[in-house]
Amino acid sequence: MIQEIFPVKTIRRRSGVALTLLSLFGLFFGSGAIVLQKASLLPLSDFFGTETRLPPSAFVGEDVLLEARSAELSYRASSFGIQPGSGLHRAIMAEQASILEAYQTAAAANRTNTFPQWRVETYFTKTAEAGPLTSVLRTDYVSEGDDSHSLEFASSLISELHPQGLNLADLFNEDRSTPVNLDRILCRAVAREKYALNPDARIDGAPIMCNERSPVSFLNGAPVVFAGSTEPNALGGLTFYYAPGRIGEVQEGQYIINVPQTSFRSYLKPEYLNLFQGVPPQTS
Repeated sequence: MIQEIFPVKTIRRRSGVALTLLSLFGLFFGSGAIVLQKASLLPLSDFFGTETRLPPSAFVGEDVLLEARSAELSYRASSFGIQPGSGLHRAIMAEQASILEAYQTAAAANRTNTFPQWRVETYFTKTAEAGPLTSVLRTDYVSEGDDSHSLEFASSLISELHPQGLNLADLFNEDRSTPVNLDRILCRAVAREKYALNPDARIDGAPIMCNERSPVSFLNGAPVVFAGSTEPNALGGLTFYYAPGRIGEVQEGQYIINVPQTSFRSYLKPEYLNLFQGVPPQTS
């Protein structure tokens, strides 16, 4: 049972555009990693050794959503770049009770006399937006009280025009060859990253073959968010997150894969073409 819950408080606020048409905000768990730039806010980030892949502006305006503590759990949730009072902010706030309860239950079930308390730091970050499209990354840094540390990661793609929810597949045409071609695009991007570290790179013990059945899925694989762009009010591509061990050995660490929009724009539905322009800033 939570013994003490601190009230929600705002540390800093940053202006933004409210998502007035948002009525549903679903978070689907995957696994992956991303670093938030201010190390003082993320004491666990040093352990995971993640890389900064978002612009500095993404980390301006921390809003503390909830802090809670019990004998089993210390919990803190914050958002970055999300306007307090907006529909998106309210939707995230509505998730807090269930997230806290889930971690409290897990911490209580795994409590020992030696390591009595878990520590969880949860961050919601708006990664990019253009027109009606926005993406949000959720990162949970979990310390189980001993030397066990983990990252849990979730992402949401949001459209003001589709308040019931947006799937990545909704952006692309429905031709039967589209998923196959997109899988190959992602496979080649993954292969470049892995070969840069290891000339004998493999996935699940097998050589990476992108011209046959791809070992990675573009539409139904790793958690994904929109990437910013070198062009204003545009999306430069997509960023996929693979946790350690998901597409290689655990010791290889996580893979954060940027796929520029130029690689997949020919498969986008016409209504989304104008929203994807330029390239992600980190690959320009």
